[in-house]
Amino acid sequence: MHLGRCGVSYMDSTKIAVFGATGFIGSNLCRSLISLGNEVHAFARFNSNIWRLEDVKDSLHIHYYKDVSEGTIPDKMKNLKPDVVVNAVGTVGKNQENPLLQWESNFLSIIYLANAIQFSHVGRLIHLGSSFEYGASSTKYHKLTEALECEPVSDYGLAKLFQTNYCSYLNRKNGIPATVLRIFNVFGEFESKERLIPDVTLKALDGETIELHNPQEERDFIWIREAISATTRIISDYRNNNFDGIFNVGTGTSTKIEDVAKIIVNEAGGKSKIMNFGKDERAENYIPGPVADISKMERVADWRPKYDLSYALKETVKWFKKNRGKYKSIN
Repeated sequence: MHLGRCGVSYMDSTKIAVFGATGFIGSNLCRSLISLGNEVHAFARFNSNIWRLEDVKDSLHIHYYKDVSEGTIPDKMKNLKPDVVVNAVGTVGKNQENPLLQWESNFLSIIYLANAIQFSHVGRLIHLGSSFEYGASSTKYHKLTEALECEPVSDYGLAKLFQTNYCSYLNRKNGIPATVLRIFNVFGEFESKERLIPDVTLKALDGETIELHNPQEERDFIWIREAISATTRIISDYRNNNFDGIFNVGTGTSTKIEDVAKIIVNEAGGKSKIMNFGKDERAENYIPGPVADISKMERVADWRPKYDLSYALKETVKWFKKNRGKYKSIN
């Protein structure tokens, strides 16, 4: 063992299974776990694009599957006997062609996964939730605590809340140690290019005009490295029963989208023009800008964000400048 951040002992080689390993958060988590000396087993669908893991794939144990519901996964879990299982499976946004696919990844996946691990004596299940679970609660409270009643206003938020409740059910009924990390507006390296910050960053690097439809909207932006450090903090002491339950992972502060864009443009060389279009047309049930109360994470896990937003955005721009070729080659 060795001492990590906050003086916590890290096991030299914890065996960790990551589902959704090829996604934005999952891939960054795999990279971090590898660097910490863990044995990382990345689970991904057969048709997954592993571009985010291409340069570290030789340091991973990659397991392909057709679907989370397939019967081979319980046997794989039973044979593997991972110390920790992380569920990073998820689909953000709407799927207009087949809305049921979103429910499959954002709700049913946790049921299949729970079934797969029930006989493998997993030390902890970590599920990555979302601030969208709070929904309309963000219009009533300045900061959102884990104890608030959730009022999701979208299929995505509702599905993620069902997953959270199911994890609590597993903990009560089957005694499975389960942690839900409700991650707020996460951004950073390897994020999908159509998302706000990658879109603004890539346009700024190319000197293109940037269009902001909700410039005054505020969000609790958290750097991917911070979100990953919160996750690895739980993994580092996964036998700790105090980590059962729901934890917000954010910064506790909100920032206007326009201010974020200005930092990015300045760091990218200042050649892009920002055009504001006021508030765009959104669904009536759209709820902007939830802000996390992270006092529980601070108190129980001794975790808090380490970097300010300006530094995180500048480092993100540097990363995209170095790696934008990866995005130009992705459809």
